[in-house]
Amino acid sequence: MINIVGIGLGDRENITLKAIDTIKNSTLIIGAKRQIQAVNYLNKNAKYIEYVKLEDIIKNIKDNIDKDICVLASGEPNLYGISNYIIENMKPYEDINIISGISSVAYLFAKMKISMNDVYITSFHGRKINEEMILMSKKTAFFTDGKTSVYDIAQIYLKNNKNPKFIIGENLSYDNEKITIKYANEITKQETYKMYILISILN
Repeated sequence: MINIVGIGLGDRENITLKAIDTIKNSTLIIGAKRQIQAVNYLNKNAKYIEYVKLEDIIKNIKDNIDKDICVLASGEPNLYGISNYIIENMKPYEDINIISGISSVAYLFAKMKISMNDVYITSFHGRKINEEMILMSKKTAFFTDGKTSVYDIAQIYLKNNKNPKFIIGENLSYDNEKITIKYANEITKQETYKMYILISILN
């Protein structure tokens, strides 16, 4: 059995009881370094394998397919997470279970008391942004990468004569959490943000 477990954000209070139970009952736990550090207190008897590249996950799963495997995922595994990658690369193997987690996007919307009913969610990770969609959406949430800055995103709007409000959530749920609110035309090229989620709201 392979369990892909969403462990939420950094704060221990954001992990679900289902995720905790699954981690406790796993014999092998695969995750990135910070993910393992966040949950290893839950199961001292499991074997932990740290991965750097996504292909390492598949290799370690296949090498240990007879074990009760838990693959850790930040936030929600099905929302620009690793679940689809694992499912596609493990075919025809189907004994895979996905445990939902609290996504950073959902966390930031809740923190700001903003409804998610009409939000368009997209990601810069290895993808070309659909500019038409973000320009026509009242609310857009961006999963960002290390290459695309808030300034770059602001320019997409400004060149189309739109000036949305940006809500930038850094290090969400951690002690150094920081939320910045600015309009697109206030973002300078020199500004840098780390580990952030961006919400754009058009008037």
